Amino acid sequence: MKFTHASLLLLLPCFFLSMTCHKSNTRHCHYQIDFENKSDKSLTVVLSYDYPDTSINFQSPYIEHDFYGGIAPHQKWYVENGEMCVESILLDHSYERVSLFIFDSEVLRTTPWSEVRKNYKVLTRYDFTLDDLRALGWYVTYE
Repeated sequence: MKFTHASLLLLLPCFFLSMTCHKSNTRHCHYQIDFENKSDKSLTVVLSYDYPDTSINFQSPYIEHDFYGGIAPHQKWYVENGEMCVESILLDHSYERVSLFIFDSEVLRTTPWSEVRKNYKVLTRYDFTLDDLRALGWYVTYE
C-alpha cells in the first residue's frame, strides 16, 4: 500500500507538470496564426493591434516575449496571441486590423532596439482584417 501512495506522489506532479496551458484554435476562436518561413533567414514575428499606427510602438520581442530563437528558415510555426481570441480582440475592441511585423532575428540579436525602432528595421509588415485571416485559413507565408 505504501508503494502505491509513494508512486502516486511521484507520478501526479510529473503528470501535471507535463501539461501545457497552450490554447487550441477552434472554428470561431483563434489564439494563434500559423506561419511558414520560406526564407533563408530566422524570423521573429510580432502581432500588433495598433493599426493604423504602424510605427514600432511595442517593446522589443526579446523583452516582451522572452523569445530568442525565432522561426528557423524553411520552417512552420505559429504566432501566439495570448489569452484572447484574435476574433474577440478585433470585434470586441473595434480594431480594424491585426498587423504582423516580421523581423530578421539576427538583426534583433545584434542591433539595439532603439535603432530598430528609429530606422524601422522591419523586413515586412502584413495588415490583416478578420476577413483576410479567414480567407487565408489563418495561415501566413513569408518568402
